[in-house]
Amino acid sequence: MNEGAIQMMLRCRTCQGRGVIEDYHCNLCQQRIAGDDDWWDSEDDVMPCGHGADNLVDTMSCPACDGAGRSEQWLTPTEVKAIRRGKIGRILFVVGLLTILFMVLVGVILSSLLTNPICGFWGYGLAMLFFTKGQLESIFNFNI
Repeated sequence: MNEGAIQMMLRCRTCQGRGVIEDYHCNLCQQRIAGDDDWWDSEDDVMPCGHGADNLVDTMSCPACDGAGRSEQWLTPTEVKAIRRGKIGRILFVVGLLTILFMVLVGVILSSLLTNPICGFWGYGLAMLFFTKGQLESIFNFNI
């Protein structure tokens, strides 16, 4: 590998992080069935290999990541910088949205203080809390 290459755990490029890939084959003899095979257009319950259609397997565990959805990949410093810039951009976007939501919440609370007591408006804070929790989990890949 390159001298400047960096190894990182990323979403698998083969399965796009799902852990499985489409691989149509017979469960008994493992014969693959091509996407352009005439059998797909027929009403036949017997696959091209001669086994019943109930033995058809449509997905299999991704061989690149062993079904984990993440794999170690070697990246150039330029690719690492691009990934970090994207993550910073997503964080700034979420912070911007949270700032707007907070300002709306403050505006609702301040306008309600002039006419009504604040009782009954605690639901606004809950909505912001759940939104923040979901966004933090998706950005930093952890559960609160």
